[in-house]
Amino acid sequence: MKKANKTENRTSQKPFLLRHLVPILVTIFLIVAAAVAAYIFIVAPLLKTSHSDSTPVTAEKTYKDNFVKQQTAVESLLRAGDAASIAKAEAITTTQIAEADKSGNNDFVVEATLAKATVLIETGRAQQALDDILFPMLKTYSNDQNFTEQIYGVMSFAYRQLDNQVKADEYFNKIQPKGWD
Repeated sequence: MKKANKTENRTSQKPFLLRHLVPILVTIFLIVAAAVAAYIFIVAPLLKTSHSDSTPVTAEKTYKDNFVKQQTAVESLLRAGDAASIAKAEAITTTQIAEADKSGNNDFVVEATLAKATVLIETGRAQQALDDILFPMLKTYSNDQNFTEQIYGVMSFAYRQLDNQVKADEYFNKIQPKGWD
């Protein structure tokens, strides 16, 4: 009889384990499935989006980044003020103009050429900037309002450096006011 009781106890224990073990396993399975689904449908798309938002490197971006670095160097050299530093600053702006010409982009050409004119103005050669750079540029880009206004701005600066406030104001006033576009 004792054997029969032991056998009955074992068979009666199985349903007890199954009753408690199966719901625990099902719960664990559902939690893992929910975590996997959350990763697949929420986290993974966010990771893809963050990688695709990075700006692609273009020739234009590379040129502009290089131009900004060079302009920072030019400004630093101009602050030094000695003849060697000024010569280096002029060499950098001459290189910038050559790179801009090579790119074929008029925006770059105007920006680099105006940078060269600004170096001349800041080093006491405003008249040279007007005669050699700004007036010829004005003729070249007379049909482009954006370029002419940029040129007028630098011309105004040149005339201010030459203590000719009337001419400085004349060119400054040619720049059209911009609205809140």
